[in-house]
Amino acid sequence: MKKIFVFVWFLILVIGLSGQDFDLENAETRLEEKFVYNVSWTFIHIGTITLITERLISYPKLLKITMDIKTAPLLPFIDIDEHNVAIMQYSDGMTFYYYGKVKNDGKFSEIIIHFIESENFTVYETRDYDDKKLIRRDTIRYEEPYLVGTSLINYTRHCADSGLIKTVFTLLGGKFYPTTLNFCGPSEFIDIDNYEEPIRCFKYTGSADWEGNATAGLSGDFTGWISDDDGRVVIFSEMEILLGSIDIELVKWYKPGWTPPTSKSIFTQTKK
Repeated sequence: MKKIFVFVWFLILVIGLSGQDFDLENAETRLEEKFVYNVSWTFIHIGTITLITERLISYPKLLKITMDIKTAPLLPFIDIDEHNVAIMQYSDGMTFYYYGKVKNDGKFSEIIIHFIESENFTVYETRDYDDKKLIRRDTIRYEEPYLVGTSLINYTRHCADSGLIKTVFTLLGGKFYPTTLNFCGPSEFIDIDNYEEPIRCFKYTGSADWEGNATAGLSGDFTGWISDDDGRVVIFSEMEILLGSIDIELVKWYKPGWTPPTSKSIFTQTKK
């Protein structure tokens, strides 16, 4: 179950990385969005995901996306505490930099990914968080743009109404795997607990062709519902696993001027 939850951040949530350096701690930002999601497994609440989007004032064409994942206190079988940061292009979700702080067996480690554009390769590093000792460093050559980290959610939001099927390469654990995203699904209504009316959404599906086809208990299939309006907010996601499915549901949001779309017309209504 611990490994299953670790991969939630990947599924809900980046195409290309750049070697450009950013002073993340000192960069001036402006909050644009904040979303909080509950994560549950067979009606058991197992944790929360908080997603924050900020505009980098010094780099007006870029976004800073932060995602924190925490398991519910006192769970006997998992203890996850993750902090993920991606710097990406505002227009299309293309990513320039990724940083992750991940808890594993009570200790924190760091994942840092840099894209060296001029040489067509990526540097993938893991380090001990406390003493910064290098654990692993791989230089990975790539031929096509690929997805990694928190910016997948921004990519799906960008493509939600495209009506296309896209296959993208995914960098996972230092290896590339193809992931197919189908944005040809219908618009439909979905209910969530924290809103009084069904929300009109674009529906998309995905299939991850990872090594073994059931990495960490995943069956390889996932589905998402993104609001059918200019906000393109991820409302609900589900991921198939060998023991059932994991649900990721929007429970709180800060997005100035945004109200979930609810007007009914010819759309099909569905219930999670």
